[in-house]
Amino acid sequence: MTSFAPQPREVASPHQVAEAFSMLSPGEQQSLRQIAKLRALGLPSMSWEDLLHEALYRALAGARLWPLSVSLVAFLAQTMRSIASEVRARTANEPIEQAAIGADDEGPSAVETVAGEQTLETELAARQAIRQVEALFSADPQALHVIHGLAEGLTPTETQARAGMNPVQYASAQKRIQRTLARKFGRTSDE
Repeated sequence: MTSFAPQPREVASPHQVAEAFSMLSPGEQQSLRQIAKLRALGLPSMSWEDLLHEALYRALAGARLWPLSVSLVAFLAQTMRSIASEVRARTANEPIEQAAIGADDEGPSAVETVAGEQTLETELAARQAIRQVEALFSADPQALHVIHGLAEGLTPTETQARAGMNPVQYASAQKRIQRTLARKFGRTSDE
């Protein structure tokens, strides 16, 4: 009987993480920014910059180990996914004290009204962005599967299984998405 013991995986040292991060191409840096922006949508206490910085910090501190068999961009993307999930789980169960939001018996407070407007505004902006992205990739069903998988928090393997794609098709779709988004939105100086 053959034994399939897991092979020890080779992981990067903090120095290797820092060196690899400094060597990322402008396109890879843009991809990380776009992924961070996607993952940070709806996070109550974390901006996309904070999310990206936290992922990099965890890799540099050794709290998250980067397997050298995985690209740094993919590793950081999954780390951001995990952090965002942690934040959402932690904040989903936090009670909101009535005194903290200024509620009384006379109806909603100004804070509640503003928060409701911001939520509606954010939801409308998100829906518009979704429509734009879907229109942008309407002729590329594989790219749409990848985007929907990312939005739903699926792993690449789960998305591939759902869409009937192999890893090469998935990677190709990712590259098409990156190129299309870079062409459409480009980079800005504040990123």
